Amino acid sequence: MKIRTEKLRDALELVAPAVGGRKVTLPALRCVRVGEGTLAATNLEVRVQVELPEAQDPPFLMPHKLALDFLKAVPGDTVMWVGETDGVAIQAGSARVRFQAPKEENFPPRPDLQAPLEAEVDGDAMVKALEEMVRYTATGDSRPVLNGVCLTLGDPAEAVAADGYRLAVRALPFPLT
Repeated sequence: MKIRTEKLRDALELVAPAVGGRKVTLPALRCVRVGEGTLAATNLEVRVQVELPEAQDPPFLMPHKLALDFLKAVPGDTVMWVGETDGVAIQAGSARVRFQAPKEENFPPRPDLQAPLEAEVDGDAMVKALEEMVRYTATGDSRPVLNGVCLTLGDPAEAVAADGYRLAVRALPFPLT
């Protein structure tokens, strides 16, 4: 398959926050899954998936850091890759490299996320409500659970935020039931 070097490099950088680090015990988590039109990474807490239409072959794993470092150093506009059962071969201009990786079956499966409900939301009202609630969230790293805004479904839908000292609750102007 062929893809622009910059496009593949950008996709790898987008999924970087979800790639497992050195301390990961499952080697497949240091890789990205490429295939079926997507490039995906997970650390078992977060999963990031990017649409990559050029990746229509059967899925394979590519070591994230090694591939990204290679793509940052190679000249040329186009990269060709060939997915293999135990890795990937990448060619950019006259540079060619082969990375070994675990088998694709070792990569955690994508959860089947079916939205249990759908609702139309007034985007301006949602942004306004979230902006109001953000000032009530904690800013430190000691209690990350307090760094966000909780949206609860129902009639009425509510936004809730707390920083450990203050609690704010706001009914949203649209039901999410």
